[in-house]
Amino acid sequence: MEIAKSVAVRKGLTYDVVVKPGTDEVVRSGPAGILYAWVPLGGALLLASVVVAGGLRLARPAWVLAGSGIALLTAAFFATL
Repeated sequence: MEIAKSVAVRKGLTYDVVVKPGTDEVVRSGPAGILYAWVPLGGALLLASVVVAGGLRLARPAWVLAGSGIALLTAAFFATL
């Protein structure tokens, strides 16, 4: 496969991908693909921390949710490099 638009890949490197059945689309596989698929969960954890802190007045669980969301988003960012 060749990448038409380079967004988060470096020229000349190879990446582990999986081809979607019946199409010509590919998705990342391995640890980078798994973490990339979990990015929406990281964002949801960050948003939930605001609700838990503001609406429920639970500071410690809110910090745990926020820390988990930030850790997940950071891991996904560095895994795709």
